Amino acid sequence: MKGKAGIRAYMHKTLEEIFGLREADFRSTMASLRRGVGHEPGEIPELMGHLLLSMPEEMMDSSGRATAELRACYAALTLFAMHQQGHSQTERMSKEGASLGSAVAHLITNEEEFSRVQRRFNMMATSDDLNELQYHFRTIVRMLSDKSLPVDYVTMAEDFYSYQFMDNRPAVRLKWGQDFYRTVIKKEDKKDE
Repeated sequence: MKGKAGIRAYMHKTLEEIFGLREADFRSTMASLRRGVGHEPGEIPELMGHLLLSMPEEMMDSSGRATAELRACYAALTLFAMHQQGHSQTERMSKEGASLGSAVAHLITNEEEFSRVQRRFNMMATSDDLNELQYHFRTIVRMLSDKSLPVDYVTMAEDFYSYQFMDNRPAVRLKWGQDFYRTVIKKEDKKDE
């Protein structure tokens, strides 16, 4: 399986395996994956076992290049490990259905924070490529982790995959933006009540 279907199946399986580890192994795996943040797949050999052992062969390339699927999963898993840092194994920072835009909107508690969060969100969403997106997403991850707000990292891997193709970027940005502003509006409506 390639593309988004392969990514979804792989990420579900990998995250469940990670959360099923004994506590000491879980912490060790998270620490290893965090070392990969900001690096390209293959730069840190110790991560290859975590990444490739259960990856379907059709999501790999025999030429030594990282496929779009592998890059997306690598980005999602390393950023998830960063997001999980400081949280127990039972307090999952990857939660099915937790959209990025909605999670970021929940960071806002006042007007001053709205401008700051919106600026960071827009910097991330207007990234020119996956590397720049990951760079800006790290700041968002730190903010979300501080407030214990999870994100669906299976969906993030799919979004990271799509973001690598210029024609798909507007749709990914629109999805994130709609979730963000929909949540902001709902929060404002609740305040007015």
